[in-house]
Amino acid sequence: MRLARKLILSAVAAGALAGVAMAGTEGDLRGVWKPQRHVAGIRTLEGKLPPLLPEAAALYRSRLEARKAGQSGDPLDLCQPAGTPRSMYQMRPFMLVQTPHKVTLIHEWQHLVRHVPLDESPTFEEPTWQGTSAGHWDNGSLVIETAGFNGKTWLDEAGLPLSDQLKVTERLTRSGRSTMTDEITIDDPATYSAPWKTKITFELVKGGDLGWHVCTERLFPMPPDARPGPPAN
Repeated sequence: MRLARKLILSAVAAGALAGVAMAGTEGDLRGVWKPQRHVAGIRTLEGKLPPLLPEAAALYRSRLEARKAGQSGDPLDLCQPAGTPRSMYQMRPFMLVQTPHKVTLIHEWQHLVRHVPLDESPTFEEPTWQGTSAGHWDNGSLVIETAGFNGKTWLDEAGLPLSDQLKVTERLTRSGRSTMTDEITIDDPATYSAPWKTKITFELVKGGDLGWHVCTERLFPMPPDARPGPPAN
């Protein structure tokens, strides 16, 4: 834990040293951020349900019915990774670290880390929960493209489905002194009839830091007889 914290602080320091280089067309998104509100079900920018294909719509309805019956199959209930962009919706903070060649998002939630190399083409070696990201700056906004998903997670808490054909494009913009928006485009031709957009707003956590989140403590609590006891006489 101490080593991980040292690595995080070192990355923050590197971002601070790169501040002069980031003053041009690049934006300054550094800091600890948290969603302004809890989002259980994602909707389009128009406030509508995304355009699900028939088979995907049936799967979505079955997940809603299971949740009402108390039988959620949410991968997060088994401490699986949240995926992209769902990790951005978790009501726990994340730290955004900038250097001239890479942006890194470090989430308190399950300590997920997403590396975003800048101005490089992503290399997809194998599908993953989070996908593989690459980004570039556009008039002060950070545009991140992510693909190479394994298709095993959900888009939101309500159970919006996705497939391994998913491509996510995010546009992170500093919208105020202490706010940042993430406009997200979902393009998944195996699940949705057309690409669609949604958006989330974050607020800066002043003096913020990341705490520890160990999801498996809920699933596998330590047995009482395994806890350290007083030293034997």
